[in-house]
Amino acid sequence: MAHRFSKGQGEADALTWFAAEQVKSKPHIVIGLGDMLAAADLTSDLGRLSVPLLIIGPDSSPFIAPSYFARLKEMIPSSELLIVPGTKHGLPFSHARQLSKHLAKFIDGRVEQAS
Repeated sequence: MAHRFSKGQGEADALTWFAAEQVKSKPHIVIGLGDMLAAADLTSDLGRLSVPLLIIGPDSSPFIAPSYFARLKEMIPSSELLIVPGTKHGLPFSHARQLSKHLAKFIDGRVEQAS
């Protein structure tokens, strides 16, 4: 949990649920999925994306550095980048409400541009 969430981030009940679910995960499955993700290289395909893409990343993940997200933005012409300060790898879970507002604003901006 310490690798996923910064201290004081997230609702206590939600984090309790998350921890209970995480404990149920079989280690060999988690490691296998991690290995699979680490081996997947879609770099050559990224430049072909033409749809608007909002890239959201944490600034303090022990697994993925912010520079990774910056590289993605450089490779995907139609992308925007939002790095959330003081967050770790569990960002989509701990900040779902906040991030949904950013996503709605991003989508609204694309709809206005298309009009």
